[in-house]
Amino acid sequence: MYATVQEQPIKLSRPGLLKQFEGTLPDFRDLDAEGYLKFVRAIQLLATKYAISHEDLDGHGIEHYRPQIDRMNELYGEYFNKDRIIASAILTVKMHIESYYSDDRDAKLVHTLTGLHIYYSDGGDEQYIMPPQ
Repeated sequence: MYATVQEQPIKLSRPGLLKQFEGTLPDFRDLDAEGYLKFVRAIQLLATKYAISHEDLDGHGIEHYRPQIDRMNELYGEYFNKDRIIASAILTVKMHIESYYSDDRDAKLVHTLTGLHIYYSDGGDEQYIMPPQ
């Protein structure tokens, strides 16, 4: 017999990572179509600029992305009070990169969830949510 989710306590090795990710997302219930499109476009622009794909992440170590992560930290600071949607997009991309290189279960979940915003696979080539224009 399978146990339900409620019966199985989940122990996260980095208790704050998933909570931090949840805190980065805009409140989608209150986000109109224009705000959501802004969020998706910002993610797509960052993913394109920093060449984020499964192949790129797999082909490089975390040190390759350290300058990009540092720059995203700066950008987040700049946008936090100006535009929370853009700030959320920046953190989503940053957490996607950082979570890829962590082996704990919480990080893998965060990587999967952030990946849903960055790209999807149709069984063939990786495709971005918003194709470059």
